[in-house]
Amino acid sequence: MTKAEIARRIAEDFGLSKNKAFKIVDAITEEIVLALARGEEVWLRPLGYMYVRQHRRKGGELYNPRVNKRPSIVPECYTVVYVKLSKQAKEMLLGGKT
Repeated sequence: MTKAEIARRIAEDFGLSKNKAFKIVDAITEEIVLALARGEEVWLRPLGYMYVRQHRRKGGELYNPRVNKRPSIVPECYTVVYVKLSKQAKEMLLGGKT
């Protein structure tokens, strides 16, 4: 499902124009991304929550065997966004098989 499809459904359900619904969806996604960039957890009940973690690089993962050398600038860490589903969302997706 895309942002445009979500905006279309919101427009239909709440009687809004597609443009206004798209602006709402865009504002929500922008706030979620900004909160994750600040390192905050984002709770969306009943979906679950999203959070960010920093991981240190391992020594060999940046090695390029084709040119047989390592890059001169090695980033110290990388960021991963995790999504933890709520129990209710898992039950809806898996049909009660949690």
